Amino acid sequence: MPEETGVGTIVKIALVILVIVMSIFALKYARELLSPFLVTPESEAEENKKETQFVAFTEKLIEDVDVSCDEKEICTLTIKFTKKRRELLKSTEETLIIKVNSREELKIGNEGSIPLSVYSGLISGQIMIYTIKKSAKFEVEVTKIKDEKIIAWDKVVVDGIGKTLVPELIWPLDTAFLKLSSCYGERILDGKKDFHDGINIEVLEGTVIVASSSGFVVKTCEGSTGKCGEFGNNILMQHANNLYTRYSRLSHIDKFDKEKPVSKGQRIGKSGSSLDFKIYKSATDVSGSKTGKNPLCFFPEDVRKKLILPEGCKLPSKEECIKII
Repeated sequence: MPEETGVGTIVKIALVILVIVMSIFALKYARELLSPFLVTPESEAEENKKETQFVAFTEKLIEDVDVSCDEKEICTLTIKFTKKRRELLKSTEETLIIKVNSREELKIGNEGSIPLSVYSGLISGQIMIYTIKKSAKFEVEVTKIKDEKIIAWDKVVVDGIGKTLVPELIWPLDTAFLKLSSCYGERILDGKKDFHDGINIEVLEGTVIVASSSGFVVKTCEGSTGKCGEFGNNILMQHANNLYTRYSRLSHIDKFDKEKPVSKGQRIGKSGSSLDFKIYKSATDVSGSKTGKNPLCFFPEDVRKKLILPEGCKLPSKEECIKII
């Protein structure tokens, strides 16, 4: 009997160990099985991260750029900021970096200015006067930085006499995809009249999307929770002269470094079964409803001539585009 009792004890212990091991595996399997339905603080944060990323680059910094040149082809650029320096820079931690024609020229703090290279000019209130050799095009770029992070960016491009130039856009897809399924303007959607403030481009799902112009990614929205609204997965970009582009109904959005600009033609994502493309002329238009401008006015003539348009759709006239641009 004692020998049998010892064996029985061993068997009981073995059974207990077996039950514990099986319970651990069962819990692990159940967690993996139910994980899609479980919301934890970590998973919720990750979900929100996928849904939206935002950088507030919508603050306008440059009001105007005027150009005056003499007979010796020396030009004076008068750069007017939207506010006086002490109002534009809200704290001593904020700094403006001003570039003229892509050269880093001046760093302006709340209390004073520090030349970063040979500089000839004057800063007074909200006006900066800069002397430069004559050029066919002048680019003035202003970046506001706080704690080594970009918090606002603005760029104005003018010609040799100070006329504002609209950034030259490229087609956001391979030019094999030039067929539109919907144009800008009035249309019938789900049996009702609707105003479409963009264009829909027919494309194969998964086609690479590129930035139509250089600039910064301001906002991306990605997810299936409905937070992206009518746009679905989309990317909003800011370009020179307060121009914005939106790329919607994407199947994939690339990862971006918020501190670095995106180059014209750089890959930014992949399309769904179509690409909804919109252009806005100001930050106010971005936040409005049906405020996009006709995108076809912003592409080169050689691209517009190759477009395949749906029935009832026509290219905008030169006069219509002049009013928009």
